[in-house]
Amino acid sequence: MAIDRAPLMRAYLAEDRANRRWLLALQTHHLVLDHETLGIVSGEVAAFLAGRGEGLPTPVPFREFVAQARLRVPEDEH
Repeated sequence: MAIDRAPLMRAYLAEDRANRRWLLALQTHHLVLDHETLGIVSGEVAAFLAGRGEGLPTPVPFREFVAQARLRVPEDEH
């Protein structure tokens, strides 16, 4: 993956009919997804699959995260 070209994350979904399941493979650049965020993404996917997606926190647009980081404003004040 080249960091100067999108996408930096790809998802591949495949049906395993023999075992009656679906498989998801994520291909990401380490700049996009590290060990900590992989756990978050996995948990959110599991919540959606279990029908608990409505209980997840509202996503924050990335531009707001960048603005907060650049201004060094605490999250609760942003």
